[in-house]
Amino acid sequence: MRGAIAVERVLGVVGELDGSGGASIRQVAWELSVEESRVAHAWEQAVNDGLIKIAGRDPALDHELWRLTPGGWSVLSAARQRR
Repeated sequence: MRGAIAVERVLGVVGELDGSGGASIRQVAWELSVEESRVAHAWEQAVNDGLIKIAGRDPALDHELWRLTPGGWSVLSAARQRR
């Protein structure tokens, strides 16, 4: 898919927002300055691989908030070490 965002980039943003309660797919797209459609495949892959899990809902925006799982933190750490 042309212009798709890598799973590691999605995990990086979700990890950065972990302390504030989690992130939604919209927040990740906004943080990366891309359209949500460019994040969608990596987001789905992260969910399917068990790298992110639902943490709750943002009451103001009514979005699901997601956080990294231990596996997600591990993948993110490994990706950062490769750089």
